[in-house]
Amino acid sequence: MTDPRKAWATLQAELLLVGWHAVLTDGDDGRRLLVCSRWAMTRIFDDLTRAQRWAEQVLGQRGRALGAAASTEAADGHRTIERMAASIKADGG
Repeated sequence: MTDPRKAWATLQAELLLVGWHAVLTDGDDGRRLLVCSRWAMTRIFDDLTRAQRWAEQVLGQRGRALGAAASTEAADGHRTIERMAASIKADGG
């Protein structure tokens, strides 16, 4: 089973690669939130499955290919997605 934190961070990275501002944060109730915005359009997700379905529509084939490349790069140790998420959290995001 995939670690939910990794799945959230992977989705965030995929969106960042295609120009979306995507912030991983914790809500007031402690649940993980993904806040996505681009050109004054904002979406907030607390459900990973819904966020992934929405991203499939937004990213399309090109975005998924970029996301796969980012995942491979992260696995090679260039810049791990977990460090990105930790950095965002440390900055108060």
